[in-house]
Amino acid sequence: MSIANRVEKKRQEEGTSFIGKDRSYGWQLSLQGKDGNYANDATKEVVERIDDYQAQVKEGTLEVEGTKDVLTLALGTPKHGGHVRGVGDGVTPTQYFRLIKRGSKKHVCALELKAREEEEKEKRKNKKKKRQKKRERKNGKKEKN
Repeated sequence: MSIANRVEKKRQEEGTSFIGKDRSYGWQLSLQGKDGNYANDATKEVVERIDDYQAQVKEGTLEVEGTKDVLTLALGTPKHGGHVRGVGDGVTPTQYFRLIKRGSKKHVCALELKAREEEEKEKRKNKKKKRQKKRERKNGKKEKN
């Protein structure tokens, strides 16, 4: 059974959506036996690493983007050109990751937008720190009086 069919079957059984799940979920489903166990210890180790990385992503201590995702990190190998592991046959990296060619206008705009967002985030962070320091000084003066 293909990965896409296993994911769809699991979705129907559980009555849930897999929107937001990354491709490591499909990879895990494809290697599970009917009893839910994995065939060998090496696969179990990769699944444990996947769980660890997913926990780090949830906590915000690990940032994943595009082809540098949980599955690639857990397997310890870069993606294979031309296809994407864990999502079924015939899916290309461009289709799955919606990659933009480097140097294109879209790529440059995306990089500029990301830089502006990071800059705005830093400004908000600094403003918050200033307000907090101001409150602390104000509270310190009140206590002296």
